[in-house]
Amino acid sequence: MELWISGPTTLACVVASWIDLRKRVIPNWIPLGVFLWVAGLCALSWTPWASHAIGLGVGVALGLLAYATGGIGGGDVKLLFATAAAFGWERFGWFLFGVAVGGGILSFIALKRGAKDLAYGPAFALSSGALLVQDLVHVFSDRTTV
Repeated sequence: MELWISGPTTLACVVASWIDLRKRVIPNWIPLGVFLWVAGLCALSWTPWASHAIGLGVGVALGLLAYATGGIGGGDVKLLFATAAAFGWERFGWFLFGVAVGGGILSFIALKRGAKDLAYGPAFALSSGALLVQDLVHVFSDRTTV
């Protein structure tokens, strides 16, 4: 089931990353699409809604805190809300850890290049991509050979 979440979420984060790098903006339709996808899966009872709702609540709290302190921009916050809802409470911590590591690496690169701003989209894409790889390994390692 995780592939139904991590696959489309990673695709959305890659698209957001590409646009963020080029225009320094993450369009609203990307996080909205992720959120609606997850809400649809929950409505169809394909995934438990409670974990996703708690993840969204934690994502909103952390996102608003990061935005209020000037850590990330509005598009990043909305993408954080959507990915928090997508990965749910159980996996959001790992996703956030990946974003922090990726953001730290990007910050170091930006400082070395003398950049004044930073696109966080790539950190989201790297972290969700890592969760997708984890899901793929899990799926393929569960298969038995005949």
